[in-house]
Amino acid sequence: MNGKLICPKCKWDFYFRKKLCCPGCGVRIVLISDKWPFPEKDFYTYDKRVGWRYVADIMEEMRDAMALLDSMHERALLKMETGKVQ
Repeated sequence: MNGKLICPKCKWDFYFRKKLCCPGCGVRIVLISDKWPFPEKDFYTYDKRVGWRYVADIMEEMRDAMALLDSMHERALLKMETGKVQ
């Protein structure tokens, strides 16, 4: 994300983060463009569709994402087997 950021906690506006945190209050802020590893502790992340989102446990988020992908894959396979996909 390029441009101005506004901290979801303290509303500090800034253009540059020296670390993965807000320069005003120090809350961890992780953007999609940041490189791994993400912090193991809680943090905020920005999604263009929904705005700021609080992530309490990255491992739980990853498990939920994998479960969602698995269910989407199973539905796609079922559609292919039943011939509903063109």
